[in-house]
Amino acid sequence: MKNLLEDLDRLRKVVGDVKVQGPGIEVSLEDSDYVPDGEDPNNYIVHEFHIQRVVHELFVAGAEAIAINGYRLTRQSYIQCTGPVIRVDGQVSSAPFVVTAIGDADILESALTLPGGVHNQLVNDEITVRIQKKNSILLDPHLMESG
Repeated sequence: MKNLLEDLDRLRKVVGDVKVQGPGIEVSLEDSDYVPDGEDPNNYIVHEFHIQRVVHELFVAGAEAIAINGYRLTRQSYIQCTGPVIRVDGQVSSAPFVVTAIGDADILESALTLPGGVHNQLVNDEITVRIQKKNSILLDPHLMESG
């Protein structure tokens, strides 16, 4: 019975139904400051697939909860690109895009910075990436819906 309750609690956290607090990381993604003359500026901005790479890697690495610019991801979330902005579940956000994840900060950071992994792919796409460990993060889906 205890295992079932633990599984239920873990699943509620992952699907975004309950408040989650704990250590984790923040990953900031910013558009490139430099666009060479004659180049398409769209090749130098953050797109939804960049954010999705980060989110997927964090979930695979064991993140309990994830938010993008304060919008908590749920089991029904979607990320959509509209020019220089993205929509997270219909909420418009602009760069810098801050992906916040709760979980073991060392493991989450290691997953993103594997050689040839997500961090390297983002840098190769001219995206500015900053990863910062945090001692305490609070992700509350109810607070984020109202604000």
